[in-house]
Amino acid sequence: WLEQLEPEPGLTPRPDERELVARGELLYAEAGCDGCHGGELLTDFEFHDVGTGGLRKTPTLRGVGQRERLMSDGCAVGLAQRFLCGGDRHGDLSSFEEGDLDALIAYLETL
Repeated sequence: WLEQLEPEPGLTPRPDERELVARGELLYAEAGCDGCHGGELLTDFEFHDVGTGGLRKTPTLRGVGQRERLMSDGCAVGLAQRFLCGGDRHGDLSSFEEGDLDALIAYLETL
């Protein structure tokens, strides 16, 4: 039942954030996020080992900016903490430079 609920639309970026969000969208693809979190529903509905202790079904990222607990084991409170869980087994962020994570988070908040 919960999976059938439609999330609220993501945040609309302020005019001064549009460039940051656009950069975040590019980083989303470069990090490989769209490999599992792609398509209209932002999920491939497959099972993956993302470094949290076993296979997990890919959740949709629609409305992800509105969720308080993230990752299948709830190890993250908010998007910034999400990137401390799972390491590079859950998206390749090793090439990110300063400010890239902020851009990615700004994009994710619009989904």
